[in-house]
Amino acid sequence: MKYIFLDTNIFIHFQFYEQIPWQEIVGDEYKLIIAPIVLDELDKHKTNPNKKIAGRVKSILPKIEQEL
Repeated sequence: MKYIFLDTNIFIHFQFYEQIPWQEIVGDEYKLIIAPIVLDELDKHKTNPNKKIAGRVKSILPKIEQEL
């Protein structure tokens, strides 16, 4: 089993985490880990002056919370 720790930047600047082919990349069983500080940082970005970042965070946070 491999543990993949996702940071704030992967949620803001890359393709949506659920669209990444983790199994192909890791080649083993895996678990995605999101530290509480990452959720706090994402929450702060909801009011980011950059509308693209704010919108992305607002769309991704409900998905993450649904899976918790």
